[in-house]
Amino acid sequence: MQRPRRWSDPFHLPKALHLGKPARSGATPAAATPEARKRSARPAKPPVPDDTGLYGVLGIRPDAPDWEIPVAYRRRAADLASRRVSNRETLRELNAAYEALRYPDLRMEYDQQRAAALQPSGQVAHPSTVRRPSAYPRFRHPRATRSTRAATYGALLGVIAVMAVAVVAGTFFLERVAGGIAPLTSLARLTGLSTASRPATSGATPGATVASTSGAPTIPDDLKGSQVSVSNSQPQRGSDIAVLAKLVRNGQPLANTDVYAEAQFRTATTRIPASGTVRTDSSGTASLPIAVGDATAGYEVRVTLHAQVDGRDVEWPVGFTPR
Repeated sequence: MQRPRRWSDPFHLPKALHLGKPARSGATPAAATPEARKRSARPAKPPVPDDTGLYGVLGIRPDAPDWEIPVAYRRRAADLASRRVSNRETLRELNAAYEALRYPDLRMEYDQQRAAALQPSGQVAHPSTVRRPSAYPRFRHPRATRSTRAATYGALLGVIAVMAVAVVAGTFFLERVAGGIAPLTSLARLTGLSTASRPATSGATPGATVASTSGAPTIPDDLKGSQVSVSNSQPQRGSDIAVLAKLVRNGQPLANTDVYAEAQFRTATTRIPASGTVRTDSSGTASLPIAVGDATAGYEVRVTLHAQVDGRDVEWPVGFTPR
């Protein structure tokens, strides 16, 4: 009995299909035609020369599409990160190449520079390296620029602060040298303390009996009959003298008036008395002792007598010169 044929039976298929051979026919193969021979004989398109610059750092061809640049960058970065040996210079070059080629406008500028630098032989005129800033466009780094500006502003503020402190210190120093210590003198009057001072040399001779009255405070008209002097205008060093005051107002003795004196030596200002005041007697007279001590010989010591009259601070300048 003959077995029925089915489509799944290999004996049912034609012999040519079953053996995987082309069926015999009178058609000529396409590869044997003259047109096919001409197409196969055409030379292939010359390959684009490789770039040893930024494209070579990323490992891509210069004609690669834009989307391939970040892919190549990540692949190279991952390869460097997987190595045990740290190569910071290579990673720095890789980052620089990616920053230059990731943006289309920067890539266009680099391609133009690269095309201009190529010789007729197709080789690069100079050894390509990303560390040559003249061969590649400048990169924009907003974060680096912002940090540089912040550092510059901080340094500028520091310089201004130092200059301000120097100006203030110089001002106080000049005032101290020139004897302009009016704020400290006023504070000393209230607290009864002596303040150090270095007055300017007035150029007085040893024979001077009183201090120069140039710039002295004006005495009120009702007190112009008062007399203030020193007991010895040229005392010996180490001796004691006294400031003698006889105050009158409108020709009448000024009794029970608080007075004190300030002696301005070369290196210090002394208050007499050191604290408090001295009151005039019924005749308006008061005596305030001054210790000359080791004062500089030949240097005029300025003495100012202060009297508190009806809430006014009236001053009389006198002086002496130690010898």
